[in-house]
Amino acid sequence: MLDLPSLRREYGPVFVTTLENGSVIPWKQLSIGEYLEYSALLEGETYARVTIEDEVFRKCVLDELTIINLPGLKAGTVTTVVQDILRNSGPNTIEELNLSLNIYRNVATQAVHQTAVLVAQAFPAYTLEQIYEMNFNDFMMRVAQAESKLMQLGILEEPINFLDPTAQVEIETPETPKMDAMEMYRMYEKQQGRSEPKQTIIKNTQMFSNSGLSDEESGYTANDLDESTQVIFKDYIDQLNSGQDLRIKTPEERLAEAKVREEQGKKIVGQQVNTRQVENEALEEQYAEILKRASAKKKNR
Repeated sequence: MLDLPSLRREYGPVFVTTLENGSVIPWKQLSIGEYLEYSALLEGETYARVTIEDEVFRKCVLDELTIINLPGLKAGTVTTVVQDILRNSGPNTIEELNLSLNIYRNVATQAVHQTAVLVAQAFPAYTLEQIYEMNFNDFMMRVAQAESKLMQLGILEEPINFLDPTAQVEIETPETPKMDAMEMYRMYEKQQGRSEPKQTIIKNTQMFSNSGLSDEESGYTANDLDESTQVIFKDYIDQLNSGQDLRIKTPEERLAEAKVREEQGKKIVGQQVNTRQVENEALEEQYAEILKRASAKKKNR
């Protein structure tokens, strides 16, 4: 009877192939180098396939009695076992390679595997295989020592802190800042497809004198503003040019005036549309009259 636990302790991962007669043949995987070597030999057909299969069978099968009785095995047994060995020792397709890589990416992100890599990075004399052979207490001691060393070297910025991948992290949603009246007005203008008005910036009080604008700033008039901005700031320019005290309208007042201008614009557009409809109807009537006259002339002929 096979003692699989003993075989696993001696050889590591152990696989089995169950034959039709119920017998079980245990075997181990090929190394990556061996897998590439035997795959190339089987594809190259330099040697007889049966010779390569016998060599793989003897190298991987872990039951000595089965190897001794190799010549007496039922036909096809060696081929079946070798196919299982090759199938589990390396990827058969690119898709299978990508699938395996994705699986082991998830495994590699586990906390213990990541800390094992940190130990190997801090103490290069250790191989990963040697680190995995440590018991838990020795392993955690090496993790703490690796953490201290890597922080001193500046590779780690802060101590290691393991997080539960299943824990739900609450994401703080930043509060949406409230818009003041002026921002609401600018958004309204933007939604209506109008360009944002230019800003009038008063640099300092020296810009003004008792009679109005200074000589240096007197050239800044309505001519310096675009057409849409002139409508909004015309009253300000008039106040400055007339020497009156400048009264800045509140955002609410400007928003109300904008709405009035919008209604006026809609009325003008509506009037233009009605005028065009009337003109089109008149043209259609004239065209119908012309066709009517032309048809009457043909009948008279």
